[in-house]
Amino acid sequence: MKRSLWTGPWIVAAALALAVSTSPAVAQSPSPQYCQNYAHNYAQGAAPGGGVVRGAARGAARGAVVGGIFGDSDNDVGRGAGIGAGLGAMRGGAQQSRARQDAYNYAYQACMSGQVQ
Repeated sequence: MKRSLWTGPWIVAAALALAVSTSPAVAQSPSPQYCQNYAHNYAQGAAPGGGVVRGAARGAARGAVVGGIFGDSDNDVGRGAGIGAGLGAMRGGAQQSRARQDAYNYAYQACMSGQVQ
């Protein structure tokens, strides 16, 4: 009885070796330092600057209106504008900071989970 090379344990071993050698490698997750840099760059682009200035302008306009309505003199319009500008600048800065932090957290988690290269 002649045995063929294509039967028996040889074929199983060859098929197993071929399957292991052609399987895709398990991707390693990026390093935390890489993901920090990636997230920082992402957050800088995702949350544009100008929040403080934009908030100050909106606050000054609203403050001037409130000062004009409820004030007794022209000084109250200016005072309202000044107070509104200060409060608006703080609010605009806080919103911008929160938007950047949210973008950073999103990008960092996506990077660490391997969703980005």
